[in-house]
Amino acid sequence: MPAKEKYNISYQPLSYWGLPESELSKIKGTIRQLKAADSAVDTGVEYLPVNISKSAMSDAIRDLIGRYDPQLMGGEYLPDYEEGEVEIARIVLDNNTLDTWSIRAKKEQDHIKYNVVDEYETIYNFNPTETTEPLTFEMLISLLDSIRDYTNPDAGLTNPYRDFNLHTVDHPEEELEFVTVYSFFYTELTNWYRDEASEWLEYMKSKYPNSPKA
Repeated sequence: MPAKEKYNISYQPLSYWGLPESELSKIKGTIRQLKAADSAVDTGVEYLPVNISKSAMSDAIRDLIGRYDPQLMGGEYLPDYEEGEVEIARIVLDNNTLDTWSIRAKKEQDHIKYNVVDEYETIYNFNPTETTEPLTFEMLISLLDSIRDYTNPDAGLTNPYRDFNLHTVDHPEEELEFVTVYSFFYTELTNWYRDEASEWLEYMKSKYPNSPKA
């Protein structure tokens, strides 16, 4: 686990709603979402082009760009957002289709309900499932690391996927960027999981010191 003292683990957003981050988090496509975030630094969210900032693309456009480059489809097949629902974190695999998981928060009357969705209608177990206030950074880490589906004995969507993909590369260093985690509400999240990836690499080197993959 990364060193907690490097991070503000008690950080807690005041809200997930009514902020520029809220609008960026509703864009389903991963590449569109990241492009919108970059553009918003200069123009502001309210001036983003419609083709970038809209939540979902039409089926025709989505199919067209998928034939051009499958990675452009990453996230585009995520479920539509429900009323009052925003994404608070995203996990992306650097594979041919940029497989994407969206961690979402929905405002209820007296609490916040969380959900984890992917592009394949998988049902996930995780904890916590609801809180009365936005998650602290530490609580979000706990939620992400607890995600599990019925096919996977290991919890989490980071190291298990690095382990699974390890046989496809010549050196484990190639896996450092295979899983990316980011959030518009928790700016330290990406670095936390980069630190985790570095620890994973050192573990693999120590576990298989004589392996050509190490």
